[in-house]
Amino acid sequence: STSRGLGDVYKRQMVSKSFVSCADSYLQSKHFGSHQECNTRGLIAKVARFEDYCQSSLNKPNFTMNVDSMTANDLREFEGFLLNEYESCGTGKPRSLNTISTNMTLMRTVCNWVRKQGVTNNDPFFGYDMPKALYGTPYFLTIQERDQVLDADLTDDAELAEYRDMFVFQCMVGCRHSDLVTFTPKNIIDGFLEYIPHKTKGKSGRTVRVPLVPKAMAILDAHCHGDDEPIFPNHFNFKFNEAIRMILKRAEVNRVVTVINPRTRQEEKKPICDVATSHMARRTFIGNLYRSAKDPNLVASMSGHANGSVAFARYRVIDDDMKKSLVELIK
Repeated sequence: STSRGLGDVYKRQMVSKSFVSCADSYLQSKHFGSHQECNTRGLIAKVARFEDYCQSSLNKPNFTMNVDSMTANDLREFEGFLLNEYESCGTGKPRSLNTISTNMTLMRTVCNWVRKQGVTNNDPFFGYDMPKALYGTPYFLTIQERDQVLDADLTDDAELAEYRDMFVFQCMVGCRHSDLVTFTPKNIIDGFLEYIPHKTKGKSGRTVRVPLVPKAMAILDAHCHGDDEPIFPNHFNFKFNEAIRMILKRAEVNRVVTVINPRTRQEEKKPICDVATSHMARRTFIGNLYRSAKDPNLVASMSGHANGSVAFARYRVIDDDMKKSLVELIK
């Protein structure tokens, strides 16, 4: 009966039945972390811009994305809009197909939730082919390359040196950037980094404990400013990514890797310093651990992935060294 009562509340809130209104109610009904909330609010803004575009440019003066009347064709037009609209984050780059896939998947989640509330029986995703996310083999730094970055002489640029310490520490603990910038000395307990990842807090609430190697402890000792003070400054992620690429170039870490162009989905060869991001630090931690331990459960317990995570499967890289070890068994 409690569930029916909640459904009635949201049903009253969504009288207009516009997707924007329904998605806002969906947000209010959940206890999202900052990452999920940001993604959902971003989707709401994109739908609102799409409605404005249809009304002003496609001669549809009364058009809205209405959960009662949305069709598979509306979804296809929205997908095309996302493909052609440049990102609003200031990069001036078109969206990748993986980003569009993520947006459409989130949109389907909201529509499914709306139907469960009894607001509509319409399923616009029936007859719509969801765009598939495509990921190449994860690339990451070797331990030697990571230490090459740590040892790079950046004494002429204090800000870049600070970014370097953040990046290398992240390589040693495998956390997400959103968690990295929240750590205080209170997260360091008996030589372990201990935290609950923001992204999975609402799903599992599992505490992650990562033992800190001496190099990680040395970085912490240089940056701790008080028990309640964040260890690292909360820089914007895109600014952090730009700094990482500059740092790798300064450290002459420029090994060529194979990447998938997010727009064309064609294979390309790039220096690793040109495609590095903060998420590569996470891959560096996971990839090197998995290369040594080959135990997904043990690695996942320190990476903060939820049980059964599809994303974690991408980190199970069978690299050349592992292949050679296997072949040695049948000599």
